[in-house]
Amino acid sequence: MKKIDFRIYIIIVFSIILGVMIYFYFKDDTSNSFNNFSDFIKNNSTKTKNTTKNTTIVTSSAQITSALSEKLNLHATYYFKKTYYSENEIIKKGKKILKYTNGKYLYAPYDLVITSINVPSSNKEVTNEHYISVSSVNVLQVKIKVSESKIDKIYLGQSASIKVGALEDAKYEGVVTKISSSASNGKFTVTIEFQNDSRVLIGMSSEVTI
Repeated sequence: MKKIDFRIYIIIVFSIILGVMIYFYFKDDTSNSFNNFSDFIKNNSTKTKNTTKNTTIVTSSAQITSALSEKLNLHATYYFKKTYYSENEIIKKGKKILKYTNGKYLYAPYDLVITSINVPSSNKEVTNEHYISVSSVNVLQVKIKVSESKIDKIYLGQSASIKVGALEDAKYEGVVTKISSSASNGKFTVTIEFQNDSRVLIGMSSEVTI
């Protein structure tokens, strides 16, 4: 009787050990399968993102313009003496643009080019109608037309590449800053801004790729 009990005891212990081994075997296998599947999804998701990122949506030629143009108001009641620059001249930030008869000056608020000058004659009083029009040469922009079939792939903050024709091998990274809310002849206007490295001039031609 004792022999039978001992054998049964051994069989029970062996069964428990075997059951534990089987449990951990299938657990590890399931875990590995899940991890492999997760890695597969992750890798394919990354590939999809990279493919989307590297896919060219549109390429277009465009003329480079300033992203900021404004009129610099002159000091009314002061008397104009002289200007130091003419139209289309590039002026560095902090340089004197204009002098009044009282010895005061109008300074360039940033690197700019004068596009228009409207000042009184020398020694005449300045009024609110007088101004100097300028355009920034630091931040430039290009505007391209995008068809309605592709506009849904364009979004604000999207990166773009600008290649300047006059500068050999010069490429600039730009950002989409504006998308027109309506189309003209089936095309939307997309504005892209980029930082100038002082080599790009307003009016140069470029090729834009998004």
